[in-house]
Amino acid sequence: RDFLGQHQWNWLRSSLRRSRAPLNIVLTGLQVHPHRFPDDGNIVEEWSKFPAAQTLFYDVLLNSLDDDYDHDDDGYDNGEKEKARRGSILLVSGDVHMAQF
Repeated sequence: RDFLGQHQWNWLRSSLRRSRAPLNIVLTGLQVHPHRFPDDGNIVEEWSKFPAAQTLFYDVLLNSLDDDYDHDDDGYDNGEKEKARRGSILLVSGDVHMAQF
């Protein structure tokens, strides 16, 4: 099971890797770390219910911080790599019951 479709994963990966912003804010309506919030029974949707997607989500976020990126980001290494300015990522998750930074 996956929460995002392939087109959405490609968009997220490409957008983060092409960004030159010093800070990228990634918002998600699924809780990323629900175990750090008191369990009052309101947490229904969370990334951990989609373990493969959760791993991919972390990989996309962390790999977007690499120094080199593929200039056209088509998935093929065509030798057109350039140095990217390493930015930071602020991950915000939550819903109507809670929010996490």
